[in-house]
Amino acid sequence: MKSSLLLLLAGLLFVSAGDSSEDGEDDIVDLYSKDSAVVHMDHSNFERLLHGQHHVWAVEFYNSWCGHCQLYAPTWLRIAQQTANWGSVLKVGAINCARSQNLAICRNYDVGGYPWVKLFAPLAKEGDMGEKVSHKLQEEMLELLVNHVTDLQARTHPPGWPNLAPFSGSLSEFLSSPEPLHALVVEGSANSSVGRQVALDLSVHRQRLLVARTVLPPLGLRPTETARPLLVTFRDGQPQTELVSRDGLPPRKLFTDALRRALGVTDSEQPPDGPRTARTDGQAPAAAAEPGRGTAVSAGDAVYMVDLENAVGYALRQEVAGKKDISGEALSALRNFVEMLIKYLPVRKSVIEAVSELKMFLKGKKRVGGAEIQRHLEKARSPLPPHRPWHGCRGSQPGLRGYTCGLWSVFHAATVQAHQLEESNNVSILPAIHGYVKHFFSCAHCSQHFQEMSAREGLFNVTHTNEAMIWLWRAHNIVNKRLAGDGTEDPQHPKVQFPTQTQCLACFSGDTYFEPIIISFLHSFYGKEAMKLDSLTEDEAAAAAAAGGLRPAAALPAAGARNRVELVSRVLGRSGSSEGAAASGLLSGSDISLCVLLWVFSFVTLVLAFFLFKMKKTYKRKHSKDYRSFFK
Repeated sequence: MKSSLLLLLAGLLFVSAGDSSEDGEDDIVDLYSKDSAVVHMDHSNFERLLHGQHHVWAVEFYNSWCGHCQLYAPTWLRIAQQTANWGSVLKVGAINCARSQNLAICRNYDVGGYPWVKLFAPLAKEGDMGEKVSHKLQEEMLELLVNHVTDLQARTHPPGWPNLAPFSGSLSEFLSSPEPLHALVVEGSANSSVGRQVALDLSVHRQRLLVARTVLPPLGLRPTETARPLLVTFRDGQPQTELVSRDGLPPRKLFTDALRRALGVTDSEQPPDGPRTARTDGQAPAAAAEPGRGTAVSAGDAVYMVDLENAVGYALRQEVAGKKDISGEALSALRNFVEMLIKYLPVRKSVIEAVSELKMFLKGKKRVGGAEIQRHLEKARSPLPPHRPWHGCRGSQPGLRGYTCGLWSVFHAATVQAHQLEESNNVSILPAIHGYVKHFFSCAHCSQHFQEMSAREGLFNVTHTNEAMIWLWRAHNIVNKRLAGDGTEDPQHPKVQFPTQTQCLACFSGDTYFEPIIISFLHSFYGKEAMKLDSLTEDEAAAAAAAGGLRPAAALPAAGARNRVELVSRVLGRSGSSEGAAASGLLSGSDISLCVLLWVFSFVTLVLAFFLFKMKKTYKRKHSKDYRSFFK
């Protein structure tokens, strides 16, 4: 099940300029290039860009590994392109909260999940938190932005903005302003935003052009066209043209282009743009790969300790420490998640010590801030290991897979380890996973899907560790089925049902899975002894193997052993007896009893067949004359 939840959109994955490799973040990519219509914001410029400006800021806080963020990125880019000429009134920006340098900013602005859009009023200052709005489709978001700046202008009258209020005077009053070119958009509906969008598109030319909107023609104007919306232009007080949309052409573009021509402006509607995003049709173009990252990675068919440790490090340093305030149910969920990691995660002793130190830090607290947790992790006696390149969870392009793949691996390894420890009455491990996803997994869309699936599939009804292991396996396959072919999928690591017949032929009964063998397979794949130590140093790998009973990669059986029932016989051989196999958690007592019964039945059948054969030969020798007639 190495395909991860929410794989990142390939077309979004080009490495951004900067020093990310120095921070161990070479696999983190920004979704928008620095020269795109979306203004690049980060820790070095966020406050400077935001504060003291006379325009509104629309800022997307996003997480570059979040699948929903990748899917929304083309929409946010188009919104930025559509509003690129509104600079005196509104600008569109974005900040990548997956980068550790930006963590404090995203936390301080109380970002609760990604993508997270906030609107900041003109002359924002330190302490202004902005207004949270839902991320919407392009046209809906444009309507929202237009209405927002219209309402803001009515309340605060910012300088340098075009007048967005509906015109209510006569035609002569409209033409009395000094601009040589006048344009009146008769919208026909009070809910239309066409006139305001045209006024914003051409606001840079407001010294030469006055654009106004009205629901009905003003007194003194009798247009010949009856369709709406209608554009009527005047030059030096004299009527020039009447223009309506024909053949389905968008009125906004039609009117804006006509007025540009009237002004003699030749620049295109959209500014030059170089996005690191998917095409606007939603399909991912081929991404430019880094050296060594452009091909599929065969290591994905195994579980590597470095991936588990990376996932734990990111979860605690970024996801948990990124929360502004943790209390109540969220704090209980954090304690349960930490306890699960300590008890069940098969990683190095130093990592368990670091998590245990965090457990002691949380003890007795009723409320804790993410900044406090971040400081603790930075100064801990037993620090978490630094982030290293992903190994089994490494994607075929920079930024693909990674954390989400690693987190699924953490969950699976923990459920398998809990089963191996035979804590048959322990029911806390799945709720601990659910609590982390609900309160700390920052892809809001993904978290919501997981919670809905948990309720639908009965997560809280699980009462046995082997059921927990199977429940999580089924859940992961449900997610893979839902996201198969999704725009966030790694093309070299498609989301398929796990395991495949190539990975475990014995796991199938016809075309369906045989769950008793699935349990054995999950142990052979995610179990402590199957954990691979590649990407650790020789000393780290030796220490991990000595402390935890783990074996270096070279000592593990070939992956091909998982393709048949040999995986079970190998376990039986390792444990020394059928009872040992049952104790190891791979086969239950009823499984062993059934095997014994089948063996006894087979033995008795063979003995009977042997005696019948002997009797037949004896009878033939004694009664050779009658033999042929007897068997006719």
